[in-house]
Amino acid sequence: MNEDPIAPPTGGHPVGPALPPDTLTIGRYVSLGWPVPAEFDAITALRNADRVRQWFLDDTPLDPIANRRWLSAVRERKGESLLSIRFHPSGELLGMVGWTDHDPVARSAWFGRFALDLDVARRLAIGLPEDYPGFAIDIGRTVRDYVFEELNLEVGRGYAFVANQLARRANRIVGWREVGRVMRTRLDGSTVETVDVEMTRVDWEAQLRQERQVEEPQKRAG
Repeated sequence: MNEDPIAPPTGGHPVGPALPPDTLTIGRYVSLGWPVPAEFDAITALRNADRVRQWFLDDTPLDPIANRRWLSAVRERKGESLLSIRFHPSGELLGMVGWTDHDPVARSAWFGRFALDLDVARRLAIGLPEDYPGFAIDIGRTVRDYVFEELNLEVGRGYAFVANQLARRANRIVGWREVGRVMRTRLDGSTVETVDVEMTRVDWEAQLRQERQVEEPQKRAG
């Protein structure tokens, strides 16, 4: 198992020949990979959208030029990362997700930086199977499995704004446990109520077993 977030995976999900070489892992209809220059400005625009940055403690719009430099060096950053979320198999950009405070000794990390382009998601969702749970759930499961399989995490942590009910629902479905509420301070000095979430390796393994128990009857019925 890789314990360095910079290192490419040595196992886990297969990377097909049609996928970009920077792809790290694939889910059902999504893939995760290192951002490429052609995506840099789209990632910045998504992060700067009002509906996205309202859920960030620091909601200051990012400078596109400075963020190009930051994204171009993301592979070399120790302890933090940001990945592109793409539609699989076409590779169209769907959003971004990342983590901070990765500790390979404690095998822990904090997750966040998630944003989904809802306009693109709605367009690409047309024609997907009726049993597809949606992009947020697919992304959540793909990120979850990647970090426990490839980064060899023992525990993942994160938080969501209490008012962000969609994020909290997706978190619960993919196995995150809400462990407490915390008042956090935004850049402007105001405070916001957040809910901390956690998933241990034991939680992840139990969640996988539960999901497989649900999937097996569906496969036989299909």
